[in-house]
Parts: sequence; structure tokens; C-alpha cells
Amino acid sequence: MSVVAQEGFRSGFVCIAGRPNVGKSTLVNRLVGETVSIVAPRPQTTRTRVRGIVNRPGAQLILVDTPGIHDRPRAVNQYMLKEIRAAIEEADVVLCLVEVLGRGGGKPDPEDDILWRAVQGSQKPILLAINKIDRLKHREQLLPLMARYHDMGTFAELLPLSALTGEGTQRLEEALIRHLPTGPRFFPEEMYTDQTQRALAAELIRRQVILHAEEEIPYSTAVEMERFEEIPERNLIRLAALIFVEKDSQKGIVIGRGGDMLRSIGTAARKDIQRVLGQRVFLELRVKVARNWSRTTRGLRSVGYSK
Repeated sequence: MSVVAQEGFRSGFVCIAGRPNVGKSTLVNRLVGETVSIVAPRPQTTRTRVRGIVNRPGAQLILVDTPGIHDRPRAVNQYMLKEIRAAIEEADVVLCLVEVLGRGGGKPDPEDDILWRAVQGSQKPILLAINKIDRLKHREQLLPLMARYHDMGTFAELLPLSALTGEGTQRLEEALIRHLPTGPRFFPEEMYTDQTQRALAAELIRRQVILHAEEEIPYSTAVEMERFEEIPERNLIRLAALIFVEKDSQKGIVIGRGGDMLRSIGTAARKDIQRVLGQRVFLELRVKVARNWSRTTRGLRSVGYSK
């Protein structure tokens, strides 16, 4: 890891915080240009801090994708809240992400109050990105909303964008770089994430469980890699993973009749992993019940969440 600062070089960590499903992971993947965070049409898909690295002439942005911010009593939810608070504290810049069409009726969404409390008192530059502007029929709808956010007096800059289409993301990137301190390149230029291939594979498998399974399953699922063996001479990676659920009924759903669901999950996950890692993949999946793992600290540790 290089720690030599070039003259005028800007680098640092940007914490991206927001409610579940506002588009944080989509934005990180868009800026990085690679799959760093898994994206699925379910809230709380991201559970841990995920770093994506953006290398530009004269700058390196380390984007920290955090879990959706909310406050619920389950151990897994409290774990995610601690991850968010730690990321905000450690960041050089905080980027708050909100939806343009939330529940505020043209005003700041009341559900974002927990986000404002989390960043309150931070001495870091705080920027606000208003996402999903592609859903607006008329762009003039932005003006009163931006005026209300401006009146909060919290944000160094307001930036409307669409993480899905890419509109406004170049302007966001330039704004983030302006607010970074001068400093060294923290990661080599060829790196786009500090996640291991093993961790990426586990997350891609979990994404397919979320996409394939019923509504109740995503929040009760974790994935642990049991085997990650690279065979360079065959351009092959042999993987074995354990999918954890909380109930016997959930295990039945994930496996499916005659194993159909598990095969579908495995086929889709294998294709995702091959695309991201650029190698052929042999994937073996098993399903195990870890009762109520998401509700206790001990349960979190039992499925691989160590903090």
C-alpha cells in the first residue's frame, strides 16, 4: 500500500449513508465501474461496510457503502447501525443519500430523521445527493425540495442525480474530490475494492438468495464460504458455501421442491461470480438452520459476523 503523497494529490474516505434502498450500492457500483456492492430490490441488502475505490488523475476516492440506516432492536440491525456510525466517524467526507420522491410530499422525508441525527455534530464536510431524479416527470419538482434541504443549513453541497442512469454522477464525483484532503494514494491504482474474492463470492450468493426467495427469507439469510480453492492451470475456482436461515420452513423454501430453488440460486450465483472474478467457477451450496441467528450477538458470530 503506497503512503507517499504526490503534490496536490487528494485522497480519503467517503461514507455514503442513507435509509435502506435509496440507491447507495447502485451509486458505489456506478462510480467505481465494477460490482463492489450487491444490489437487490429489497431493503437492508448491504449489512457491512463495503469499500469501493475510484482512481482518477490527481485523486483517489475510497467510497464506503454502509447498510441502510434504521434503528430496530434485532441484533443484526444494531450491528448494522454500529457499522454506519463507525463509518461516519472514520470518514473524511460524509455523503448523505436521499430519494427525490420519498414520503415527504415534496419536503424532506421524515423517515430520514435518523440519518440527520447520525450526522449531527460531525465536523466533516457533509454533502447531500438527491437520488432517483430519473423518476421525475418535471425537473422543476426538484427546486422546492432543494430549497428546503438548503434551509437545513447542514450540507456543503446539494447534488441531484440518478445512480441508475448515471446522470449527475460526474458532478458528484468532482464535488467529493474537492472536499477531500490532500494525502497519499491509500491503495494501488489497479484495485477497485478492498474486499477479498472470498467475501465478494459470498455476497453474490446472498444476492441470489434474496432475488429468488420469498419476502421473509432475505432478512434471515447469511452466507459463509466453506471452501475457496483456486486452480490456476484450469482457470477454475472451486467454491463451497453454506446458506444460513433461521427456520426449518425457510430451509425448505431455499431448497425448493426436489432442490429446484437451490439449483436456480446456484446457477445464477455461479454466473455472477464468473463475471466478477473473470474465471470459471464450480459452486456447491448447502443450507443450514441457525435458529434466530439475527437476534443475538452470539448468533451473529455463529454465521460469520465477527464484530
